[in-house]
Amino acid sequence: MKKKNILRWLPGILVSFLVIYFISRVVDLNTLINSIRQINFGTIILLAMITIISLGARAIVWMKLLPNVKFFDAFFVTNESYLFNNLIPRSGEIIKAILFAEPAGKSALEVISSVIVERSLDLIIAASMFLITFPFISSLESVRPAAVTFLLLFAIFLAICFFVALKSELVKKWLSKIGKRNQLFREKVIPKVEMIIDGFQVMTDLKQFSSVLLWILITWSLWTIILIIGLSSISPDFKFWWAIFTEGVLALGIALPSAPAGLGVYEGTMVAALSAFGVQAEKSLGIAVVIHLIQITLTSIFGVVGVIKQGDSISSILSRIRLSKNRAQEESEK
Repeated sequence: MKKKNILRWLPGILVSFLVIYFISRVVDLNTLINSIRQINFGTIILLAMITIISLGARAIVWMKLLPNVKFFDAFFVTNESYLFNNLIPRSGEIIKAILFAEPAGKSALEVISSVIVERSLDLIIAASMFLITFPFISSLESVRPAAVTFLLLFAIFLAICFFVALKSELVKKWLSKIGKRNQLFREKVIPKVEMIIDGFQVMTDLKQFSSVLLWILITWSLWTIILIIGLSSISPDFKFWWAIFTEGVLALGIALPSAPAGLGVYEGTMVAALSAFGVQAEKSLGIAVVIHLIQITLTSIFGVVGVIKQGDSISSILSRIRLSKNRAQEESEK
């Protein structure tokens, strides 16, 4: 492994290590094991089934973002992106851009625009879920301004992307005027920027964009149902809005740098979120471990099937990632 790769992953690994260390200091291992044992097998099967359905819903999101993509292609590529996130932190978006390009009949740069739209909508929904539950948690009132700022920033960013897509011809003309004064910019930068702008066109089609948003909301609803079932199994006085709050916090928490698969950060975020409702740390950690393990197992299985189905290997996909990065670096140095 190259030294620069280790250095790039080091902050995330340190964050995960610190979270795991903190959890180990506040959690009793025997109590944790007993908490996991109390989650019956039927609940685990139900959680796994809904997780699979949610993966299917997220595949439909990509069918809506990239209309030429068929369901099974979308399903397996989506899971391949999760598989690589389980192996290499923050690699899933690159995998989507590379692997969706061929079935979508687009360039990887156009697909990146769809990745940006998907992630921005996800974070806006997460921040919204976080905010709508604030009236029930007075102890967190002090962080409301930060949450509102976060929501507004992504909403403004998405609005800018929409404006750029709506006025794409005007933006391209403006770029070409700049390019007249700089040959490198005209030949190397403008074509790539134009591809990204073209990828944002999904936002200008109200029917298509509404369909994308609907299926993203369905995905989030399924993820919340998973938490509702999980939390109700560990806490008899559970309230459904605990799941809404926790799902929002989880999405924001796992955006932090972490080790592969978000190990430690996912569990620590769930423990921290549920502590606002007085849920015992061992119970919170127990259900977090179960849900996270189900997610990692299923996405890894479907991801490997997707890799095999495409006639690829994990090493060949990694080589394609390195090749695309090297090309971008070489072009930037010219």
